[in-house]
Amino acid sequence: MNLKVQLPKKLPNIHFTKKRAAILCCAVLIGASGVVYALKVSGSSNEVIYTPYILDTGSITTSISGSGTLTAAKNYTLTANVKGEVLSDDFEIGDSVSEGQVLYELDNSDAVEELNNTSLSLKQQQLTTQQAQTALTNLTITAPLSGLVSEVYVKVGESVNSGTKIAEIVNNEDCTLRLQFNASDIDSIKINDTAAVYLLSSGETVSGTVSKINSGAYYNSANAYVSDVEISFTNPGGITELDSAAAIVNGIAGNNEGSISFNSSATLTAKTSGEITALNIDTNDYVNQGDLLVQLENDSTVLQGESAALSLSNAEQSYKNKEEKLAEYTITAPCNGTVLSKNIQAGDTINEAGTTMAIVADLSSMKFTMSIDELDIKNVSVGQKVTVTADAVNKVYTGEITAIVLNGTTANGVTVYPVTVTLEECDELLPGMNVTAQIITQEANDTLRAPISCVSRNDMLLIDEASAKSLNAETAESIQSAEVGQIIKSDDYKGYYFLKVESGLSNSSYTAILDGAKEGLTVYAVSNASGNTNNSEPNMMNIGKDSSSGGAFSFDGGGMGGPQGGMGGPGGMQ
Repeated sequence: MNLKVQLPKKLPNIHFTKKRAAILCCAVLIGASGVVYALKVSGSSNEVIYTPYILDTGSITTSISGSGTLTAAKNYTLTANVKGEVLSDDFEIGDSVSEGQVLYELDNSDAVEELNNTSLSLKQQQLTTQQAQTALTNLTITAPLSGLVSEVYVKVGESVNSGTKIAEIVNNEDCTLRLQFNASDIDSIKINDTAAVYLLSSGETVSGTVSKINSGAYYNSANAYVSDVEISFTNPGGITELDSAAAIVNGIAGNNEGSISFNSSATLTAKTSGEITALNIDTNDYVNQGDLLVQLENDSTVLQGESAALSLSNAEQSYKNKEEKLAEYTITAPCNGTVLSKNIQAGDTINEAGTTMAIVADLSSMKFTMSIDELDIKNVSVGQKVTVTADAVNKVYTGEITAIVLNGTTANGVTVYPVTVTLEECDELLPGMNVTAQIITQEANDTLRAPISCVSRNDMLLIDEASAKSLNAETAESIQSAEVGQIIKSDDYKGYYFLKVESGLSNSSYTAILDGAKEGLTVYAVSNASGNTNNSEPNMMNIGKDSSSGGAFSFDGGGMGGPQGGMGGPGGMQ
């Protein structure tokens, strides 16, 4: 194929090598005739090669690569924190163990004895503390029942001792009448039978209930054979324990009058010594059960209570420490995992606390550390997915960045940062294996893409004349003024046009085409026969068009015979 080439009127920013100088001289000489043609001889270094590619839809990713050595993500070193003889070791290297499984048993006889002694001390202190707390509680006196305060024996400011009477409280609402019935009538009277109670002091009759019938019978002072019966009733008001009453049950009258008593009463006494600082009752006051009646003060009792509580806390902590120490004579597996090493056997004696016994690792997850260059560290973050391969295993694994150490290390003027990658699926992987990792930094899926060799630095694609006509696109006046979707006829590649596009993400193979082209469009890469570029992905050079040169060559990053061997032309390819 012949190519017409026009030399530029000016050659800005050209670095002349011997090769470029020779080529330039030839071009000037040929240019005097006005027209040049590329040699199209098999094996000629100036032969132009057009390689077609079809725009397709696919993925484009950019990544960072690194390597590392696998270790278990959870690795445990089992140590003995106590001394003693090893009694058992029911496991071997390589065994799978379960969390909590007993691996070692050490002689714990001394620890058991210490725990027993501590237990006795704890119980003694608990009793002492209970007594001290009771004394503290007794400084506060409350009403043991609801009722009327019939007598108060003390006053505020008075000092009392344990046993000193404080007050009398009587429950005068619930009354009991105790009287005699003829023994021959007792069988006609039952518990809970209703009784009519005649109050002799007021002549009033109230209803009561038989609450008790004595099983024995006896002769009273009138030589009558009788049994005692108790009847409960509610005080209608005004009754005292000095009053008496008669009763009829089921039509049977009592043999005599009976005495009335209140069902409950209490004499309040001080249960500890102290000074009365508050007295909340007076004679004839009505109180409810639980009401605060008297407050005592005794500094010695308070101090003893606080001291006892502190001593109890120390005793409990001491017992807990002994329990924990005893537990350390049994060494268990810290996780579900595999035994990697075993340093101590049954029969050995541990003479020093901290002795390493074995190593157990959870091999269900692995991790490794890779070094990331300072230029790339900004492109990685915790949570990023990582593709991992190992030479020893023919499988691709997926990991995740779980830690980034921002305190980098510098060597030979280059700083790198440690990045930890964790793998949750590691079926065939083992600790110590070397792995290679690829971190995806950017990714575009289902995107229109072109081989990177077909896209110029000016975002131009080289297309043939038929494709240019099918696009029905507008023609731009120059490379510099071209807008996305417009075409420019190439004066340097006869029968070809440049299509302006908008590019996106690029990697070493593809560039995303965001606008200006569509899937299925055929584009071309240009190279010459002597270029070092692989013919499957030749590189066109970045050749801009100078509006004042009438389509002449402009060398930028290599033109005719440049380092990539690309042919010049407007908007030439990278």
